[in-house]
Amino acid sequence: MRGEILRQQTLQSPLRYPGGKRRLSSYIAEILRTQELRPRLFVEPFAGGASVAIAMLENDLVDEIALADLDELVASFWKVVFSSEAETLADRCLNADATLEAWRQIRASDPSDDLGRAFKCLFLNRTSFSGRPIGTSQPQTPVSNSNTYTRQSN
Repeated sequence: MRGEILRQQTLQSPLRYPGGKRRLSSYIAEILRTQELRPRLFVEPFAGGASVAIAMLENDLVDEIALADLDELVASFWKVVFSSEAETLADRCLNADATLEAWRQIRASDPSDDLGRAFKCLFLNRTSFSGRPIGTSQPQTPVSNSNTYTRQSN
């Protein structure tokens, strides 16, 4: 029955999050339908990838969504995605240099505007191992280790 609650989701969050809320979408949809609720505004606190809000909107279970996140990079990302700057962000991503050096530069950067923070958020999320939260991100590309490991015999 739960599989029928949501039609196949075609829109997916561009942000990857370990432990994301995506699996909750069908449960929330079931509650809205069985209780005959149709929120005018669906608020997703701790938005992260915003998978639940996206699913509710795509399945026409809510009229509007509002996203909130304490991480200013994530908040800026969603602000830009739903603004007139979305196309500029997409172009910037398409033209980004996805190298380890670029990753290090972007991670160390401190953008002063929403577009810059949105780009940093998306770039690091998509190029870091498991989409880990920005503050603990590591590159997906294996980094050579200068340590020498030797096997000790007993």
